[in-house]
Amino acid sequence: MNRQGISLEEIYQETAELIPPGWQYPEITCARILIEGEVYEKTNFKEALWKQWGAIDVDGQRAGFVEVGYLEERPEADEGPFIKDERNLIHAIAEQLGNITERKRAEEKLNQQYMRMALLNRITRTVAERQDPESVFLVMLQHLEDYLTVDFGCIALFDQIKESLCVSSIGPKSRSPAGTMGLEQGTQISVEQNGLGRCKQGETLYEPDTARVNRPMLKKFSQAAMRSLLVSPITVEDKLIGVLFVGRRSAGAFSSGESEFLRQLCEHTALAVKQKRLYEELEGAYNEIRETQKVVMEQERLRALGQMASGYSP
Repeated sequence: MNRQGISLEEIYQETAELIPPGWQYPEITCARILIEGEVYEKTNFKEALWKQWGAIDVDGQRAGFVEVGYLEERPEADEGPFIKDERNLIHAIAEQLGNITERKRAEEKLNQQYMRMALLNRITRTVAERQDPESVFLVMLQHLEDYLTVDFGCIALFDQIKESLCVSSIGPKSRSPAGTMGLEQGTQISVEQNGLGRCKQGETLYEPDTARVNRPMLKKFSQAAMRSLLVSPITVEDKLIGVLFVGRRSAGAFSSGESEFLRQLCEHTALAVKQKRLYEELEGAYNEIRETQKVVMEQERLRALGQMASGYSP
């Protein structure tokens, strides 16, 4: 059960298959593991009249059970037909499964965090090479589609005067579902009608099932089979400049870790946009100074020529 690369599902199934030989009457023993709504059982499993259970606890919470049964009647022992050693064994198996589940999930969580940090660094480096916000946004969406496996991604810029969002960039792989939803560059999205007002306060919004909410945009997502929607604000100096929309086809498909990752990504993107704007402002100011210097130098040249001309007499 401790083999590298083996999944939890494989561990549960193999354990169910390996349990019967450990009981007194393996030829009539059946076993199954019930954990978090899923069932893993030996191929010969049938509901038995004589059975025992061992509770599986994960992170201090009851997650499921190991169930072992006899398909035929056998003489009475310590616990019905079961002996004390079998009771101890089923508890040991359940405890081991709980420990393995905790460890595997901790490893998965660490791997996910590492992958997200690597993705964040990759996007940040790539974004730093871009010179305009539109290019920054497109790179961001491409990476989310390729590495975070979102089914839809787009960025809409906030218009403070109209109190609406205007679709600015759509991920390359998201254009087909965007077409189904009637979204294209320039499409206006009402902040108030779609319940997006909290984005102005920097809040990330998550709708685990768009089919259950009666909002115009969420209806479009639901009709395009995008059941999960996460909306992350992009702010510069505490002012909303846009939002990132990401969707997946399955309901409840975004974890709290992914939500936090997207929040951090939007912060990095906002910083990149701010730096690009500062660069443009500095470049503009520098060009203005150069033009002013040229004018002043030309005026000085003309003045000097005028002085020379006035001081010359034929």
